Amino acid sequence: MLMKKFEIKKIGPTSLGKATIYIAAIPLSLLFIVGLALVLFGAVSGVTELLMVGIAYTFMPLLMLAIYLLISMLIAVIYNALAGRFGGLEIEMVEKENTSYVVQPSPVHTVDSNPNPQTSGD
Repeated sequence: MLMKKFEIKKIGPTSLGKATIYIAAIPLSLLFIVGLALVLFGAVSGVTELLMVGIAYTFMPLLMLAIYLLISMLIAVIYNALAGRFGGLEIEMVEKENTSYVVQPSPVHTVDSNPNPQTSGD
């Protein structure tokens, strides 16, 4: 096994922002669904406190997503500035032997265009 060292010199802010959105999408969508349920139950039951909490839970994921996006992009910009000055994150990786699976093609069967060939030799 051959160990290779890599150093991350730069992280794209938009790339890190997209990754943050991908990671935060599931919990924030669950929070949004809980908010919709609370709004529905608050509206049906007439409990204004439940309705107000539901509205907050419905709109809070959008605000949180914007905050997460801005913070992750700011982290990338700060990392790029510091990595250029002090060095980036070092990662050691192992190159494995060729362990990929090869799919064997199935045998090809040819079909004659004439299913009833006439034999010559009459």
